[in-house]
Amino acid sequence: MLHLSTVSESIDELLRQAKDLMNAGRNDAALAAFARILDSDPDHAEALGQKGEVLRRQRRYAEAIEALNRALSVDPGYAFALASRGDARSKTGENQLGIADLSRAIDLDPEYSWALFRRGELYLDAARYDDAIADLSRASKNDSRASIVATRGEALRLKGDHAGAVKDFDLALERDKKLAWVYASRGKSRSILGDTEGALADYNAAIRIQEEYPWALAQRGEMHRLAGRLEDAIRDLSRAIALEPNNAWAHASRGAAYRTKRQLDEAWADLSRAVSLDGRYAWALSNRGMVFFDMRKYERALTDLDRAIAIDPKNPFAIGRRAETLVELQRYELALADFERLLAQDPSDSWAIAHRADTLRLMERYPEALAGFDRAIDLKPKYAWALASRAETFHKLEREAEALADFDAALEIRPEYPWAREGRARAHQSAGRHELALVDFDWLVKKTPGSSRLRRMRAESFLGLDRLEDALSDYDRAIELSTDSATAHLGRSNALRMLSRFEEALASAERALELEQSAIAFARRGECQLELSQFSEALKSFEAAVALDPTEIVALRGRAKARMETGHHDEALADLEQVEDLGGELPATSAMRAKLLRLSQRTDESIEEFVEAVQLRPGDPDVLAQRASALLESGRPMEALADLHQALDTAPGHRFARMRRIEVYAALERYENAAEELESFLEENPADEEALYRKIDLQRQQGILEDALKTADAALERLPDSAALRVARAAVHHAKQDPGARGTDLRGATRIARAASSAHPQDIDRRLELLVYLVALDRAAEATKLARDVMREVSPSHIRTLGVRLSEITDLVGATPTATEIQRMIEKHESGAALPIGGVVGSEEE
Repeated sequence: MLHLSTVSESIDELLRQAKDLMNAGRNDAALAAFARILDSDPDHAEALGQKGEVLRRQRRYAEAIEALNRALSVDPGYAFALASRGDARSKTGENQLGIADLSRAIDLDPEYSWALFRRGELYLDAARYDDAIADLSRASKNDSRASIVATRGEALRLKGDHAGAVKDFDLALERDKKLAWVYASRGKSRSILGDTEGALADYNAAIRIQEEYPWALAQRGEMHRLAGRLEDAIRDLSRAIALEPNNAWAHASRGAAYRTKRQLDEAWADLSRAVSLDGRYAWALSNRGMVFFDMRKYERALTDLDRAIAIDPKNPFAIGRRAETLVELQRYELALADFERLLAQDPSDSWAIAHRADTLRLMERYPEALAGFDRAIDLKPKYAWALASRAETFHKLEREAEALADFDAALEIRPEYPWAREGRARAHQSAGRHELALVDFDWLVKKTPGSSRLRRMRAESFLGLDRLEDALSDYDRAIELSTDSATAHLGRSNALRMLSRFEEALASAERALELEQSAIAFARRGECQLELSQFSEALKSFEAAVALDPTEIVALRGRAKARMETGHHDEALADLEQVEDLGGELPATSAMRAKLLRLSQRTDESIEEFVEAVQLRPGDPDVLAQRASALLESGRPMEALADLHQALDTAPGHRFARMRRIEVYAALERYENAAEELESFLEENPADEEALYRKIDLQRQQGILEDALKTADAALERLPDSAALRVARAAVHHAKQDPGARGTDLRGATRIARAASSAHPQDIDRRLELLVYLVALDRAAEATKLARDVMREVSPSHIRTLGVRLSEITDLVGATPTATEIQRMIEKHESGAALPIGGVVGSEEE
């Protein structure tokens, strides 16, 4: 039989062999050797401990823990078994028990490097970074392995000491250049330290060593995203997601890249996936909220941002984005509260200060807004957005020089900043500097050729420079880009009106009103109708505009014109008073008021008003010609002639002034001057009805009746449907004492007037013209019936006009009993006496 010493020597040799097998990685052979030892000595503590270690290395943790328990029951102070069991326990999720075992092992052997290393790793996993760093530092004193110092670097990185982390990662990589994870972690720290080139090189190195390394791919993708290399970012993040489909962080980062590319559907899908993988992922929720923001789905954006803030109440990104969303929803007070939350966390947050100021600007609290922008710019002098926003505030306060200076400053910092370019263009536009505005608008349109809004804005400057065809081209393109833009159709209408293409202008105004019923659209339609002599229709348009906005100056001024044209002079004067009260253009209203006073036979007041209008608009041919008419009516023909000479010196082709000068020459019996002016005008305008009428009348006044008849015959060959020319010829026949021919012409004029009145039953002027011709024909029954109807409907101005026209027709073709009767009716009407109600009288046979 063997002696005890011989058995012991045999077990020791077998134990040595088993350890060699284990260290060589021949774990199954090592286990067999340990089994032989334990068959001989079931309580051999070292064999049990080493067997447990082999099982741990094979990841057979439950069996390992069982063996190590037996070893420790034999030898409770067996440090190796404690350390091995601590690691095995941590691998089964029992981290606290694992730390306890490793701590006991370290207490037994304070220089036990492996135990210190493993406990350091467990502290790292538990985010106990200081404890991890302490253990790993102790371990590294006796163990030079790269993994120990690299793990300490990771603890330093996670603690936020990125400079210290980089030093440890450098040391680890000097010892082992094939540690992919160390390159990746160093890349992360370098990126945070601002060393983007070094970070990118580290990520590239990590991926070269380990091509399918999802964390490194995702981190490199994020670096590309932050640098604006979006295609590279999406490619790396997509590879990371393919390797780890449930990587919420990679999905969120790729979603953010898609959002920057304005691929909002793809962004929403990725961020939604990130949120589904991690319902408490505040950053992903915030970014998805901003995708909804970009989609203009503000309520859904608000829901996501509320969730993000509930998870992370101090998250500045989520709070700031929610504030922006609340601004878009015009919930300004709530937005201000969020900005205040940001500033409570960081009083020097220039972004929050500036955006709070912009919210105040939108609330029209301009002084507070300016103070906020000043503070933000003091903190960050190169803050282009804040400068542009302060410029907008100055613009609202009509402090255009300061606005322009800020826009210029913003563009010095960011020369291709579209919003500042647009703001500067608008500032120039407001100041009437359209050439300068066009420089910026041209740049903007070139950069964004598909913007309907920019085309519309540029068109306004083209209008300001009278480049009407260019303006029309821009409006046409704006409508192609946005067919339902009421503003573009309205602008197109205005350009067409200025080009005297009134029918097309009216059609565009109608289209604008189909899209959006606004006061200015009704007013623009009214302006077109005025130009087309659709006075009643124009009045209705202006009434609709004023009903929507009683302060719309264009509508009030237009209504005054329409009322003037329809004979409602007192109401028109009231409109002009309201325009002036609202700060409307004084020269234009003064001239119109003067004209209205003249039409109302308030001649002296009219002349006084024209004096003021001429002072406000010196040399304006329209105003001078209108004052000349008033002076002529007041019996001051020489003063009238002086005004007309001045008007025509300024504008030689001014039609109204030329016609009035002919009239003044005739009144002064300067027939040669009148005839010369007429011949000159008719050479240029051979079909002008008024000029032809005045030539006939001038020859009649001179007594050259045969010439007058020849002129009348030729004129009527050219304009056969002119009632006025027939009346002019009737006057010549009356002067020749030819009642038959006179009657024929008057009946022809009446027939034309009746047709026009029937076609336009609401047109008072046409009805008054018919009435005057009926009086001239002495058609008493029809004339008195029409006079009763008209007098019930028209304004006092119309009644006064009727009296003047009756006097004129009597002078031309002779008095009639009907004229006397109608004059009596006018006098009764003006005195307030009731008119008798007559029966219906049909038109007489002609």
